[in-house]
Amino acid sequence: MSLTVRRYMALLLVLFAGIGPYAALSAQDDATQRRFDLIERETAELRGLPIQQEIDVTFKTPAQLRAELERDVDTDYPPEQSAKDERVLSAFGLIPQETDLSRLYVDLRSEQVAGYYNTETGEMVVIRSEDDGDVLSASQEITYAHEVVHALQDQNLSIDESIAALDEATDDESLATLALIEGDATVAQSEYLADRSGLLVRL
Repeated sequence: MSLTVRRYMALLLVLFAGIGPYAALSAQDDATQRRFDLIERETAELRGLPIQQEIDVTFKTPAQLRAELERDVDTDYPPEQSAKDERVLSAFGLIPQETDLSRLYVDLRSEQVAGYYNTETGEMVVIRSEDDGDVLSASQEITYAHEVVHALQDQNLSIDESIAALDEATDDESLATLALIEGDATVAQSEYLADRSGLLVRL
């Protein structure tokens, strides 16, 4: 993933993070896996993109996620870039002065990220805690449907190649591409929710 893309993903997370953490699931629960499979099939039909290959789900604990974020933060969000962004955002009053964006980036991702799809590895990651139950919450189901769209984009549209091409793109081109990728998943997520009134009641 290009530095430009990492930077904007970091800033978007800092400025717009608001989705609370949700309960994760046991990797050994067959009923849960069947539910994941059903969400994948229904989301693929809704989005109009076929499942080309099985989506591998990996479960990680919040501690594992945080350790990975702390290990990679200087690569994903270099100190010189975060310092520049801190100056600009604080000057416009978007963040308090003395805010450490690198630390905030790690804190928000470790606390707010419930799962994600990795375009580089084709891996779907779900965050789970030992204290979490095995029941699929409404928030988790909707989020998983969103991430499935990214997996379908990758399998059918090669978004990993589009993201890699952003190394040579302008900032506007990078933002436009990210908006298209995320917008596609968000629209599908909204349609998934709209077709399932029971989920609205459970949110």
